[in-house]
Amino acid sequence: METRACKWGVILWFGSQDKALSPQQLVEKLQAQGLPIQGPSAAEKALRNIGVYRLKGYWSHLLDPQTKTFSSQTFDHVIRRYNFDSQLRELTFDALTQAEVAFRVSISETMCQRHGPHWYLNPANFSLPDSAERRQYWVLIQKIYTTFTGRERTVFLALK
Repeated sequence: METRACKWGVILWFGSQDKALSPQQLVEKLQAQGLPIQGPSAAEKALRNIGVYRLKGYWSHLLDPQTKTFSSQTFDHVIRRYNFDSQLRELTFDALTQAEVAFRVSISETMCQRHGPHWYLNPANFSLPDSAERRQYWVLIQKIYTTFTGRERTVFLALK
């Protein structure tokens, strides 16, 4: 591993000289390694649309490290595993999003009932023991204001 300079700064260079393969060449390589592929054109399309590096995570454990050959699975199994993972990720994200929204609404409703609709504007509703935390609070309020109004508003504070 070495470092190389570029216009964005310094990058790590791992020195790989591997040639990038086309989807057709990748299909041929996988077949040569013993991975059965029923529809080469469909496999090429999947490699173009999903990408070899993403799919590699779904087939790498099927590759024997000594012989570099595949055993007992097909490219179709790899695609089905990828699709299952995508659907599971979507369902999980959807459930987490719903839980997050419910949690936020619960906090907001409770605080609105106790302290009024603009409870978040009153620092007394929060435990802010030192000036750094108070400063972070006002930075957050400024971000909220900018997000909802579309214009900057500078909040000046005299902190002790």
